[in-house]
Amino acid sequence: MTKDEFERFLRETLAHQADLAPRPDRVLAGFACRRARPVQRWLPLVAAVAAVVVLALLVTAPTWTGSQPVPPAHQAPASTEVGWADPQWLPEGMAEVDRSQRVDRAVVTRVWRRGPDSPTAPRISLVISREGAPNVLPERHRTVQSTLVDGVFVEHITGEDTPVEAIRWHGSGQPVYHLLGVGLDKPLATLLKVYRGLRYGPQPELSAASPIGTLPDEYVLETRGVRGSVPDAVEPYVVARLFGSDALEVERRRSPAFTDGVELGLSGRYRAHTAGEHTVEEVSLPVPVGYVYVRYETDLGPLGQERLFQVAMCAEIRGREPRPWIGN
Repeated sequence: MTKDEFERFLRETLAHQADLAPRPDRVLAGFACRRARPVQRWLPLVAAVAAVVVLALLVTAPTWTGSQPVPPAHQAPASTEVGWADPQWLPEGMAEVDRSQRVDRAVVTRVWRRGPDSPTAPRISLVISREGAPNVLPERHRTVQSTLVDGVFVEHITGEDTPVEAIRWHGSGQPVYHLLGVGLDKPLATLLKVYRGLRYGPQPELSAASPIGTLPDEYVLETRGVRGSVPDAVEPYVVARLFGSDALEVERRRSPAFTDGVELGLSGRYRAHTAGEHTVEEVSLPVPVGYVYVRYETDLGPLGQERLFQVAMCAEIRGREPRPWIGN
């Protein structure tokens, strides 16, 4: 092959290869398509993920109206401070001499005193605190007894080397209440009367199925029997006491014990009077056979006609059975 023939062959071969190769505009278009194709392929997936995220946000977002701001994600915890309690009754001559509140431990203290300040001056302290607060009782003390009082478990505590009498109970929301007395006449009875004056705690349910059927749980049965020698032929009766300071007596009579006083429901009657330092309350309630008579005497303050009426009603319910309401 001559030199001219070789050059011609080379030119034809290169021209043929050039015809086989893609044109530049097609090459650029191909690269553009190759770059765009992955984006187009992922667009539906990206849109689906975005839709799911938006839907989740809408479902979990708090509901609100246009007139209300969106509530914060985390509300501040409710205040743990305890409030000031106001006794409805205090011994005569007692005046408040101190009031303090420690927010760090949510401790409220109120002190009432009679006469000038001295170590022996009669005083009552009311301390309301949360669980875990420092102890307010004397370092050396002992629990004398524990019992239910108006439906609340109350402890009677006394200092071993200090003249302090105290009662302690738990309130709604678990604050701890302490009533401490120094130099008081009848300290336990006085503190219980102040406790009742606070009007704290749930009223106990008087259940007809209770062992006696006529008495709140906190009363301890002292006497029961049949008084056949009484002129009115009084039949079953019970007497119970709380801390030895008051007595609740329930009887069945053939005729009403009294006809004066305040009229109650079911034609019952209620009356109250004082006997020295004691309060005497009575309820007479007609039942299918005779009357139920309830007498309550105490120096802790009256129970009230509604409460005593409940006792009489329980006696009436249990009285329909063969005397199980006073025990067997």
